[in-house]
Amino acid sequence: MWFWVTPIVYASALVFDRLDQHPVWKILYLANPMTDVVLGFQRALYGMVSPVVVVNGVPTPQPVLPDVSVAWLALLLTAVSAGCIALFLVAWRSFFHLSGDFAEEL
Repeated sequence: MWFWVTPIVYASALVFDRLDQHPVWKILYLANPMTDVVLGFQRALYGMVSPVVVVNGVPTPQPVLPDVSVAWLALLLTAVSAGCIALFLVAWRSFFHLSGDFAEEL
């Protein structure tokens, strides 16, 4: 399920357009840390948000990536990194707190 919640095989601009009316769902969508990482990679690789596609001889922009700034993506990735580091430190501390009694428990 995590694969389909992360915008890998579909355009993330479609999700952002639909979630603009529901800010709670948008926050839940961005709470997935892999979504933020994939959005950062897509922005770095594609470079443009809406490439121009010729449809019936008329050039029209087709949104592929969400129309957000690079600073917003950097802030989002910083928040994800801070959360990962905090979770790592909690796990590290609890591991060493509980590892002292490991031999006795066996």
